[in-house]
Amino acid sequence: MWQLDGSKARLQSPQLGFQLDLASPSSGLTALKVALDSSRALNSIDAALMQLALPGKETLLADAYVRGTDLVATFSESADHPCRTQVYWRSASEADYFGIQLIVSVQTSQLDAAPSLMVASRLPGSARLIEEGIVIVPLLESDVCYAELTDGSNIESTIVSGTQITNKLFPGSLEKGVIRRARILGCFLAASSAEHTARTIHRRFARAAPPLTT
Repeated sequence: MWQLDGSKARLQSPQLGFQLDLASPSSGLTALKVALDSSRALNSIDAALMQLALPGKETLLADAYVRGTDLVATFSESADHPCRTQVYWRSASEADYFGIQLIVSVQTSQLDAAPSLMVASRLPGSARLIEEGIVIVPLLESDVCYAELTDGSNIESTIVSGTQITNKLFPGSLEKGVIRRARILGCFLAASSAEHTARTIHRRFARAAPPLTT
């Protein structure tokens, strides 16, 4: 499902496709193609999802690999962000949605560091916060809706403005030897029942134990 060539990654499934440059994670998931079910043709969507902004001018990609449904990348500490950052882009699919779970972990070799990171998504439709942890975006001229869900852990704030969703991760400071992890679930679902479905998925997501990562 995942294909990785150097720093360039692609995901292709019967319902979802996109590309990602691990050397530039702030560009996010682009070239998005979506279909509600596998019997339909994929429709192109002008979007950039889960744009991970690592502080500083240089992105230090230390390692990247594919394992099952996961694309995993590790970014080294830098002067601007003295934290080792590991990111999982996990393909997710259940009966009522399909999409990507973003799992971000940070740790530092310093006695104390500021781990704050930003993750933004831009879509062709007006984003709306329907309750804490749930933002929905009906995609223009489509029967598909995008929902971006957070479970509250290590999420400092969620800002919704026009067509953009911005999550600020990891408030406060990070001590040496401590690993902090944040999760965001981006899912595609039927627009006709999007709000109800998003609430149902969010309850499951918030109750679920944090996924195992290394």
